[in-house]
Amino acid sequence: MKTNEDVQRLYEISVMAANDTMDDDSRSGLQVEVNELLSSIQQTADTVQFNTHNLLGSNSRQDKLKKLSFQIGSGSNQNMTIDLIDLTTGSLGLSNASVETRDTAKQLLQLSQNVITNIAGQLTRLGSQYSALEHNLDNSMVLQYNLTTIESNIRDADMGKETMLLAINKVLTEATYSLHKFSDDQKQHFEKVLFE
Repeated sequence: MKTNEDVQRLYEISVMAANDTMDDDSRSGLQVEVNELLSSIQQTADTVQFNTHNLLGSNSRQDKLKKLSFQIGSGSNQNMTIDLIDLTTGSLGLSNASVETRDTAKQLLQLSQNVITNIAGQLTRLGSQYSALEHNLDNSMVLQYNLTTIESNIRDADMGKETMLLAINKVLTEATYSLHKFSDDQKQHFEKVLFE
């Protein structure tokens, strides 16, 4: 995740800046990179959306969407809720991140460690929820396949069975015809014998 990479880079910069060997020019250069990273984190939080809902940042709507609910089955109680996470620089406590002094760099070092741990936990939770959604999708696909197969079996003719029934009907029709013919021949034979 881009935000995790950006925070990891903040951590690396804060480790470098926490040393007394850094001069003001070096710290200023690192602060420029810190500001760019903070801008990148905020931009990611503001722009990652699905169907106009911000997924990683605060929502501009009054009701601030905090959760997404998914219908994962055909029953009314078969749903799943995913908590959204706010990864804006403000919610992460990174708004005023600075490496301009050794003390502020140490603060950023501790803060970035905490943020990395927090994001890793959130990613783990989201990963397990994603796996659960995939599992439900797979189950739905199996159910759809089974229903399609059942419907096909109901609607479609069994060609082997239909061919056998056709042969049986043909044999029965020929047998019936032969019986009628035999019966008519016998009747004519008896009539000849009786009237001659």
